[in-house]
Amino acid sequence: ECLITYNGVEGDSTTGYGIAGMSTHYPKNTLIFNNDVSNNVRKGIDFHSGYNSSIIANKVVANGIYGIFHESIKQLGKCVIKNNFISGMIIDGTKTGFTVGYCIWFGSAYAETTNTKTFFDVSDNYIVANDVVNGGQIFPLNAELDNLFNCTATIKNNTIVGNNATAAFSYKTRANIVPCTNVIFENNYVDIAEYLGYPIFINSTKTQLISIQNNTFKGHCLYGNILFISASSLSNHVRKFNGNVISMTLDGALAEYGIPFTLVLSSSIVQTAKENVLNGVKLKDYDGTKFVSMQTSV
Repeated sequence: ECLITYNGVEGDSTTGYGIAGMSTHYPKNTLIFNNDVSNNVRKGIDFHSGYNSSIIANKVVANGIYGIFHESIKQLGKCVIKNNFISGMIIDGTKTGFTVGYCIWFGSAYAETTNTKTFFDVSDNYIVANDVVNGGQIFPLNAELDNLFNCTATIKNNTIVGNNATAAFSYKTRANIVPCTNVIFENNYVDIAEYLGYPIFINSTKTQLISIQNNTFKGHCLYGNILFISASSLSNHVRKFNGNVISMTLDGALAEYGIPFTLVLSSSIVQTAKENVLNGVKLKDYDGTKFVSMQTSV
C-alpha cells in the first residue's frame, strides 16, 4: 500500500512514472495491489514485459498520458488488470506529447515463435474519462494484441463514464502480424456524455474473433454509429453482437434512419447480431445474409 505520486518534470512527456517494470528485464509473478499512483507526468503504472502480472485495486488518478499501460515485449502467461479506479486525466491537444491519452492500454509487441497461450483479463475497473481540450483525445480502453499466436483477451464488467472519449473501446492491430484469436467485450457499462468518434472502434488487418455482448451504451455519438469497423479490416470477424442495450442520441448521416451501425465492408464480417435494443426499441436480428435493420456502406 504505497503512495507514489508527483514524479516527473511538468511539461516534459518523457518523464514521470509512478510504478514501472523495466523493459530490459523479465519480471515473473508480479502483483501491484492497492496503491495510490497519481499525478505522475507521464504514466501511472507502466509495464513492458513480464510473466503472470496482476495490477489490482489501485487508485490511478490524474496521470499525464497513461493511467495503466501494459505493452508486453515478452508477456506470456496471464495479465490481470482488475478493480482499479482510473480518473482525472485532462488531455490538451495543444501540449506536445500530451495530445492523446489512454486510461488503460494493454497489448503485446513481442513476436512469439511458439504457440504459447497468453491471457489478458481486464475486468471490474471503474474508469472516468475526464475532459479533453483543444482537440485532445482520450481512450478509456485500448487494446493492441499483435504477434500472439494463441491469445484470449477478456474485457468484462467494467464501468466507463465521463464527459468525452474518442472511443470507449478501441481494438487495433499493426500490419503484418499474427492476430489475437479471441477478444471478448461483455457486460460493460458505458456512459460517455459525448463520443468524439465511436463507442466501439475496430481496426484490424487480420481475422479476429470478437464477441460484443450484453453491454450498456449511453451518451451522444457525433457520427451516428455504435460499432465502426474500419476499411482496413479486410478479414475481421465480429462473432457476436448480441444483447446490447443502447440509449443514445445519434448525429451523422445514419441518425435520421435510427440505424446505429456502419459496416464499411460487407456484412458477412459480422456473424450474428441479435436481441439488441436501441432507445427502447428492439432492433431486428441478423437474418443470415445481411442486417435487416442496419445499413452497410462501401
